[in-house]
Amino acid sequence: MAKLTLTDVSDFKNQTTTANTINSNNSAIETALENTLSRDGTSPNQMNSDLDLDSNDIINVNSLDVNSLTVRDTLILDADSSDIIILPESIFGSIQIETGSGPFVPDDTTGFLVLNRTLAGDSTVNLQEVSNRNGLPLYIIDWAGNAGTITLTPYSGEKIMGLTSASVISFAQGLGTGGKVLLIPVTTLSGWIQGS
Repeated sequence: MAKLTLTDVSDFKNQTTTANTINSNNSAIETALENTLSRDGTSPNQMNSDLDLDSNDIINVNSLDVNSLTVRDTLILDADSSDIIILPESIFGSIQIETGSGPFVPDDTTGFLVLNRTLAGDSTVNLQEVSNRNGLPLYIIDWAGNAGTITLTPYSGEKIMGLTSASVISFAQGLGTGGKVLLIPVTTLSGWIQGS
């Protein structure tokens, strides 16, 4: 449906009819312009209904001022509360805590693999397929400082930082000295980028 429909002037024989048509068109144009957003902020410049971006992005945003926020169908900030509701698993993944000696296998939905070993010793983490993680990063955290040398073994045929062999990370041992490593899955590379 057209947002603006104008009446064509067929001839100029009748000045009154022509003037009325032009004035009616001008009025319709003014009304249509008042119903648009203004790039320079000229009022009125607020929405009176939802804005449908049709799966397009909003880019170059400096800050967002919102009453409530929902991401991936998960409520992050409630309009009735000033508190952040949760760090939802759908965005950050679940927390998987391991206390044994391993080897450890993080689930596809694990965002944080916490090694809280009661006894000191080297550890092995066997990674699942990158394509199953849907871009979800994995933090491996040596909580108790007992994980020792951690061997990260990629899934068959996949890589960590371009290497098909296992990646070895050494942390200082002892309570409060354990480290962490960030792994970012990249499907197009069939492997993981290792951060810190």
